[in-house]
Amino acid sequence: SIVTLSLVLRVTLKPNVGIGAVFEPENYEHYNKYFNRALREQELPGFSQSRLEGTAVAIKPIISEYIKKLCTYVNTYDIAAILVIGSERTIHTLNVIAQPLGIPLLGYMTGTKAINAQ
Repeated sequence: SIVTLSLVLRVTLKPNVGIGAVFEPENYEHYNKYFNRALREQELPGFSQSRLEGTAVAIKPIISEYIKKLCTYVNTYDIAAILVIGSERTIHTLNVIAQPLGIPLLGYMTGTKAINAQ
């Protein structure tokens, strides 16, 4: 069956800098709300004119399919940085794509491992 593993958001900021954000489905509404608020509250030029586009990535739970779909997304949109909030697997999978492309990735791991590590 096809499962939505993550939702990918693309923000286009002047001058055409793309920021990809990945939130897992169970946390999407929560993190998306704060992500949008942070963008609206920025005092930097160009943020008030930013445009947010949401894109759902629906794939089979097979790592090769996950990487293939995410590579297509990164190749389609001009992404300059990726923000990932999710499981260790989601962060590492995105890093497999971002690192060779030279795209900076900032990840925050959710769940008990992240809490216990603090």
